[in-house]
Amino acid sequence: MFEYMVMAYREVLFSENFALLLLIAVALYFYSRVKGNPGILGHPKQRQIKHKGEATPKEGIGEDFQTSENASSGMWCNICKIEKGQRVGHCRICNVCIDERDHHCVWINQCIGANNHRSFVLCLFFFILAVSYGAHLTLTTVCIPEMYFDYFLLPADCEYVYSDRHNGMCFVSGLLAVAIAILAGILLLQQIFLISQNRTWLEARHAGLVRCWLFNAKSISSYGCWRNCWNFWFRASSGNYITNMDV
Repeated sequence: MFEYMVMAYREVLFSENFALLLLIAVALYFYSRVKGNPGILGHPKQRQIKHKGEATPKEGIGEDFQTSENASSGMWCNICKIEKGQRVGHCRICNVCIDERDHHCVWINQCIGANNHRSFVLCLFFFILAVSYGAHLTLTTVCIPEMYFDYFLLPADCEYVYSDRHNGMCFVSGLLAVAIAILAGILLLQQIFLISQNRTWLEARHAGLVRCWLFNAKSISSYGCWRNCWNFWFRASSGNYITNMDV
């Protein structure tokens, strides 16, 4: 819509349009990474159960392996029939067990886990940049812009945007883009806060949201803010996850 309606005014520079398309391309690249394997450790149809860090299936793992201790401690998945680690969660929508499961994103219909969490945060970051920049170009085109501090160009007078249907559609689209960017920004800040605690959204819910956010309760798996962030961005993925080819 931007390329068809806003660019028709011929007020957006080629470099500005190129920068916007580049941001969209980078966001789509990370989106493709997010749609990959989130870190599946268990599947109901799995024939041979592979545990994280093991090259061969572990014998004796099955329905008979479940004990009252495993069931009461939540370390056993009755659906996937595997012994779960402390940070493994079962998604009822995807119907699989996922390593370090954060949440199931309904907007892209994909679980976020250990194997695609970084790509999700980066996709969200570049999506916010692309939407914000697109909204800025749109609003400064259909409205009368004004320069602030000799650097920032912002829309100043939007009194006559509804005098033309074309202008009105672009103006409303720009406002919607701003609202979407704000909501996505809140989600990004939430993700950054949880990453600094080495805590997933699922773990935060179980620990209590008020306790996590207001009182900054420390996660049992936390190594400190800087170490948590370093591990999140630079830790190598185990790569020992099952795919649809394994079930």
